[in-house]
Amino acid sequence: MAAKISSPSSSYGNPCLDLFFHVTQKYFEDDTEQASHNSRLLNYLKQLLPLAWSQNPLITLKLISNLDSGKLYDEAFFSAVFWLHHNHPKTLLCNVSFKDSYVLIDILYSLLEGQDAAERLRRDPDYKLLHDRVMDLFVERLKSDIEKLKQNKLKLKLNDDVGNDIDDDVFVTEAAAWCVSTCPSVTKATRAVLLHESVERRLFSLESSVHSKEWKRLTKEVLEPLTKYYNRRGIAGHKRRDDKKYLEEIAAGNLSGIKYDALLPHQIILYAEDGSDIEQAAELQWKTMVEGMHLKGKFKNCLALYHTTKYADKGVGRRMMMSLALLLSQLSEGPWKGKVITFGNSAKDQLVLHSIQGDDLKSKCNFMRTMESDLFVDYEKLFDIPEVAAIAKGSVKPKQKIKKVFVFSESLSGIQESQYEAIRRKFKDKGYGDDAVPHILFWNFGDLEDPSMPPKQHPGVTQLSGYSDNLIKVFLYNGGEIVPRHLMEAALSDKEYQTLAVVD
Repeated sequence: MAAKISSPSSSYGNPCLDLFFHVTQKYFEDDTEQASHNSRLLNYLKQLLPLAWSQNPLITLKLISNLDSGKLYDEAFFSAVFWLHHNHPKTLLCNVSFKDSYVLIDILYSLLEGQDAAERLRRDPDYKLLHDRVMDLFVERLKSDIEKLKQNKLKLKLNDDVGNDIDDDVFVTEAAAWCVSTCPSVTKATRAVLLHESVERRLFSLESSVHSKEWKRLTKEVLEPLTKYYNRRGIAGHKRRDDKKYLEEIAAGNLSGIKYDALLPHQIILYAEDGSDIEQAAELQWKTMVEGMHLKGKFKNCLALYHTTKYADKGVGRRMMMSLALLLSQLSEGPWKGKVITFGNSAKDQLVLHSIQGDDLKSKCNFMRTMESDLFVDYEKLFDIPEVAAIAKGSVKPKQKIKKVFVFSESLSGIQESQYEAIRRKFKDKGYGDDAVPHILFWNFGDLEDPSMPPKQHPGVTQLSGYSDNLIKVFLYNGGEIVPRHLMEAALSDKEYQTLAVVD
């Protein structure tokens, strides 16, 4: 067993959770302070990796990958890959195909540690196997891009929309761009790992004396055009809009394929105002989702407080807030069904329990958009709302008592412990114990997109910052319960992590 390690903060009693939450990049204005922090954190990572691997090697492998694809923490990722290469080289070898080409080249470069690649290839069989595998993958991807170019599939006009809705047959990798890059850091890495020589051997069945001529021709006729295309379109991302395709199939009459959990709430309302057949499909999908979620019975006794401002970003975070508040209002039962807490239209400084107006999803969304306020929310007044105050007064039937209040907000302030203590006193004054006080989950959607900080928890309150599709899935699946493990599971639930495998 390793000696006790020095953690930058308190341990979760689980090395995998420690790895997920504590190994996160932080920035300091002072260079010396930054260097000291980086050194401490990387040393902590090196001590933590064998402990995490001993507990759950597959989760640890996913967490190593997440350092690159999720947290974008290069130093930690390459440090972890170095550990993986020296301790589990077969596992690294079998999983490199899931990384982008530029990441693979950087892995080879970081493992060299300034050594000569040719010498390393001669004396280190594990590095040679990895190098061969990476170069084979690189050339496979390059050949695929070249074939698309030959088939005239890659046509891009200057006014083409550069979006995220890219089909497989018009998507290219960054392989060509890395072959011809003039960026000093890129050329330093590609030269060090012998990229050009390795690609030439795999592309040309010619003598070395004519490789140079063939490479120049390839660069002019193929690599440079592919690079221009990649810079215009490929770099924008490769993401097929499967949600839209699914709704189009529903709109075409394929009702047998409809599933209640096929789309997330915010993905559905995105198409609620499409103005075409897909709008009708979105309406049907929403109703199917509500019916399916209702059968699960996880949000029967809850209320949502929806607090949005005029000046906050009205993108995906806003849609997530709106869709969750709307969904929970339809899943609640009794006097809470179809209702949401927000500021009143006539009394702007008062929280009000609103009945959501509208006959269909589109009109309900339009109603929700009218509920903007820049006022500070005094959470002590949450149970001063007449209908909600009835809970503390005991005039609500036991089956109708609220068990959870979900606050969806763009405010960074959160709920103070003193505010929750004031709420507890309201119940205590009526003769109720703590078990009668609804649990409050405050979810800040005004923070960074990806949740990388653990939920703050103290008795009666959970505070969460950030959002992602996977976190929404975890929230709905667990009936609104969010603990640190859920955030880690959400971060590792993308498809790219499901194909990873431990082999040694």
